[in-house]
Amino acid sequence: MTLDERERKLVEQLRSETRHWPHTRWCLLIPGGYAVYLGILSQEVVLWILGGGAMCYAIQYWRGRPTATLLLRLLEQEEAQ
Repeated sequence: MTLDERERKLVEQLRSETRHWPHTRWCLLIPGGYAVYLGILSQEVVLWILGGGAMCYAIQYWRGRPTATLLLRLLEQEEAQ
């Protein structure tokens, strides 16, 4: 399978996002929890919603995005052949 330049850039971007995800999820989870805490204390609904959204995203994709992981795995198998 041959990829053009744009597709190779997208694959490299996916690899980079996958490599950085373990650090990024903590950067979403900790400030998100703090925002929820502050939102509850100050009764600011916006903080509560934004913090909860960040926490939910981090928890939902804790192991990374499944479609991106599958695509990268398939590309690695294709390159190995």
